[in-house]
Amino acid sequence: MKKCSVFFMSLILMAFLLSFQLFAQAPDTLDVPDRIDGVALGAINKFIHGDTTATGERNNPNRVYRLDREKIYFVNDAIRNHDFHLTMIAAKPADPANPSRPPVVMSGILEDGSLFPIFHWAGGDLTIKGIYYYSFRPDAPGNQWGNG
Repeated sequence: MKKCSVFFMSLILMAFLLSFQLFAQAPDTLDVPDRIDGVALGAINKFIHGDTTATGERNNPNRVYRLDREKIYFVNDAIRNHDFHLTMIAAKPADPANPSRPPVVMSGILEDGSLFPIFHWAGGDLTIKGIYYYSFRPDAPGNQWGNG
């Protein structure tokens, strides 16, 4: 009987520890703003790169970043994901019968008039779903500057 009790107590303890570990690593979804402090240029970079603890570790390495439909996200540098899996998805349309434009990621015009030519600098896995990448200058739509 005592062996049976020890076995069941060990089983319960292992289940508790396993569930705690799974909960700590569970993915969550975070909505990405298209502006920070009223500024659109680089808001997506600042938001994703700034999602860290005080020691520089990712708040949640399994986090999913959700971009709003009908919004444009202007990058001012490559979105970097070294040592973590970056997942970016489009928000679901509010009304499936009335589809809306997917979110768009494109380079913003920098202070010197140039554009940053790289959207992502992937040092880890990268998953993108339902997001458009626009490789034309925002001020001259017919002028392609890079590969989307």
